[in-house]
Order: sequence, then C-alpha cells, then structure tokens
Amino acid sequence: MAQAGPDRAGLDFVSQLHDSEWKLLESLGTRRRYRAGSTLFHEGDDADRVMILLNGRAVATSYTWDGQEIMLEVLHPGHAVGAVSAIDGGAHSATVIALGDVEALIINPIAFRDFVCSAPSIALAFMRTLSSLFRTANRKRVALGTSDVTSRVAGVLLDLAEQLRTSPDDTTSVRLSQQELARWVSASREAAGKALQDLRRQGLVEYTRGLVTIVDPGGLAARAR
Repeated sequence: MAQAGPDRAGLDFVSQLHDSEWKLLESLGTRRRYRAGSTLFHEGDDADRVMILLNGRAVATSYTWDGQEIMLEVLHPGHAVGAVSAIDGGAHSATVIALGDVEALIINPIAFRDFVCSAPSIALAFMRTLSSLFRTANRKRVALGTSDVTSRVAGVLLDLAEQLRTSPDDTTSVRLSQQELARWVSASREAAGKALQDLRRQGLVEYTRGLVTIVDPGGLAARAR
C-alpha cells in the first residue's frame, strides 16, 4: 500500500496504490488550491478533469427526482473525484463542494483512464473503490426511502462525525446549519429542526449556534436504525 503522498483515511483509490503507482499518478497532474465553500464540480458538468484530494475535505451532494438535495458522502484526502465520469465519459453525477480549504491534483480524464488501465493492480484498486461507493449509495438510498426524518438526521450526524474525525480522541461535534441538515436528509428546514430538537430532548445531542455535539453515540446509532 502507498505510504507517500497525501494523508489518507478510509477506502479510497490512492491508499490502495503502491508507492511507484502513486508517484506515476502524481506526475500526471498539477496541484491546485480551492478555498472553503468552493464548488469543485457541478452535477451534470462534462467530465473534463479528475481531482485527487491531497489535503482538506469536500462533500458530494445530489438531487432527488423532486428536487431535494441530499448528502452522498464526505470525501477525504486520497479520493479520486470525478473518476467515474472519466471512465465512462458521462457527466458528473454529483456536486462537490469544499468543506474547508482544499488542495487537489488535477488530472486530464484521458490520462487518468489510461493510468487505471495500465496495470491489473490499479484496475483492481479502482474496482474496490467503485464497490465502496456503490455500497454507500445503496445504504443511503434505502435509508431515504424507509426512515423517518429523525432517523435520517441521526444517521447523517453519525456519518459526519465519523468522517470528519481526524483521530480517535476527537470530540464528536459537527458544525452545520439546520438548512444544510435539511438538504442532506431530503426534508424541510422545519422538519429537520424538529428532528434535531427531538434528539436533544432525548439527551442524544446538544445543539448551540450551529454546532451539534453527539452526547450519546450509542443511543444516536440506535435511533438512526
């Protein structure tokens, strides 16, 4: 597994590469920085580049058939953003926004596709990444169709707390507005706010000025089911 390159966490594409493969991939691109809140891709954009996150995190969102925005995934260093579109030539399937300042490696989509096809080990790493994305998307789709708003809010808070944690000792707090929370659980702002208040009354979370602190992770996980 590659140890050089960006700080990586979770099942992402780059963390599965050998050092020599990572160095080759790195040589194909140029580095660029984005400020917090910048949109890296818009859903429906043409596949004109692949972005390897080097530092910072971003969030991928998409829209349901009735126009509701939902959170798909928090992307960490090592993720290859826009890789699927580079492979199949289709438009980007999500909007990606920088959660903080981000540094990324920008790679031509054709060059990225050739890289993936250049060795079986690289192709296998890419397929593992796709499998992980599929499992995550399937789980969220099922939750969206079968869970009430409070359960979805609990699940999103747990997901965000886990994905934004940089070490096991980090406090389990998430900073987001009720409007952002509403978009990510495909609900109205009022419904998301009521769900958050319900969780607070149950002693599962605290909420102060846009900062949600998870008080009882086990209880919140039970409510998310």
